[in-house]
Amino acid sequence: MVLNVSWLSAVRRLRNTPPGYLAAAGALLLAVGLRWAVDPYVTVPFITLFPAIIAAALIGGRTAGIAVAVIGGVCSWLLWLEPRYSLVKGNGASSYFNAVAYVITSAILLVLVRYLNKALDELEQERDRANHLFSELQHRTANVMQNVSALLRTGMARVKHDPIATDILKTAQSRFDAMANIHRRLYEPQSAGMSNQVLLQDLCTEYLQALGSTAEVQVIADEKPLDHRKMFSLCVLLTELIMNSSKHAFPLIPGGVIYIWLTEREGIFKLDYADNGPGLPKGFSFEGPSLGGRIMEGLAAQLGGKLIPLTGGPGARFELQFPA
Repeated sequence: MVLNVSWLSAVRRLRNTPPGYLAAAGALLLAVGLRWAVDPYVTVPFITLFPAIIAAALIGGRTAGIAVAVIGGVCSWLLWLEPRYSLVKGNGASSYFNAVAYVITSAILLVLVRYLNKALDELEQERDRANHLFSELQHRTANVMQNVSALLRTGMARVKHDPIATDILKTAQSRFDAMANIHRRLYEPQSAGMSNQVLLQDLCTEYLQALGSTAEVQVIADEKPLDHRKMFSLCVLLTELIMNSSKHAFPLIPGGVIYIWLTEREGIFKLDYADNGPGLPKGFSFEGPSLGGRIMEGLAAQLGGKLIPLTGGPGARFELQFPA
C-alpha cells in the first residue's frame, strides 16, 4: 500500500483546523523558548525558527506556516538583533542582511512544504483508491468461490442417486467453502492485528463445525508474522489435514481432538499436526490416486517445504518445515 504512515496522515488532517493552529502556535513558542535558552551561545537570531515554520506549515497548513514565519521573524528582530528591543538597528547592514536571508529562506521552506503537502495529498488519494480496488478484488474473489460452491451444491442435488459422485462434489464444495472463508478472514480489516494463534484457532474451529464434526482443535502458534500468501497456503493445507482426520479418524473414535503447533526458529517455520485417531497405516504415502494427498503436497511445495507423514505412533501425525 502507498504511504501507509498512519501517524503522518493523522497529523496532516489537522491542517486549517483549530487544533492545527494550536500546534503551530506551540511550535512557535517552543522555537522562541529554545532560542532564548541558547542565547548566550548562539548568535544566529533565526536559527530555531526554521524547524518551527516547517512543522507549522505541515501540521497547521499554509496560513499557519506564514503566520509563524512572520511572528517569529518579528520576535527575533526585536529580541536578538542589536540593539535589542528596538525596531531600528544600529549595525544596519548586517541586521538587514540577516533579515533578508531569513525572509528568503522562510519563503523557500513554505513553498517546499506546500509542494510536499500537495504530493502527500496525491499519494494518500492513490493509497485510498488502491485500498478500495484491493478490497473490491478480495470481495469479488470470495464471491466467485462462493458461487462455485453453490453450483457444486446444486450438482449434488442432481446426482444424489450416485453416492460416489455426491461424495466427490461434497468434498469439492467443502474445499471451496473453506478457501472462501480463509480468503475473507485473511483480508478483512479486523484480521490485521490478529495473532497467528487466534486466527488459526478460529479458522480451524469454523471448518470443523462446517464439516459437522464434534471434534476439538487446539492450536499453539508463535507470533512471527507470515505474509498473506504463505498464510493462505498454510490455512488451506490445514483444512485438507482436518478433512482427512474428519473422514478417516474421528468416525472411528469418540471425542476427537486435533493438535496444531506452529513454531519459528531462525527464519524457519515448523508445522506439527496430530490427531488422536488410530494413526496412519504403515507405508503411508502421498503417492497414489488420492486427490487430497496431491493437494497437500502441492500446498507444502508452495510454502517451500515438504509435508512428511509420521507413521508408527498414536494418531495421524504430519510435519512440515518451510522458510519464513
